[in-house]
Amino acid sequence: MKIGVVFPSITNSYYRAVWPVGTLRDRGHETVLVQEDDRGHFDARLLEGCDVVYAYRTAGSALPRLLDKLRRRGVAVVFDNDDDHRLIPQGSPELEKFTGFAGHQKHRDIPKMLRQAVVVTTTSA
Repeated sequence: MKIGVVFPSITNSYYRAVWPVGTLRDRGHETVLVQEDDRGHFDARLLEGCDVVYAYRTAGSALPRLLDKLRRRGVAVVFDNDDDHRLIPQGSPELEKFTGFAGHQKHRDIPKMLRQAVVVTTTSA
C-alpha cells in the first residue's frame, strides 16, 4: 500500500504524522511525506499513485480541491485536526494565532476537508 502524508511545519506533525507513518514504512508500506511550506503550498505530484492520503492539520487553499480529486479517483482520505483551536481559552498566548482574520483563514477550509475524508481523527471531544 502506498500512503501519502501531507503535514505543516509544526512540532506536533512529528508525533501525529511523521513518526507513525515511519512505523508503517518499517512494516513494508511505501510512504511519501509531503511537507507544506509556510504558506500552505506543497508538491501535489508527490501524492500520485497513493492508496491513502493522510492530511494532518493542514488547510492550505489547494488541499480541499486536491483531496476531492483524489477521493473521486478512489483514494482514501484521512484528515486529522488534532485539536479544535476554536476552544483555546481566553488569555492563552496561543489565542492570537487562531482568532481574527488569521483564525478565519485557518478554519475556513476545515469543513471542506471533513467532507472529503473517509476517516477523521481528533483529540478534541
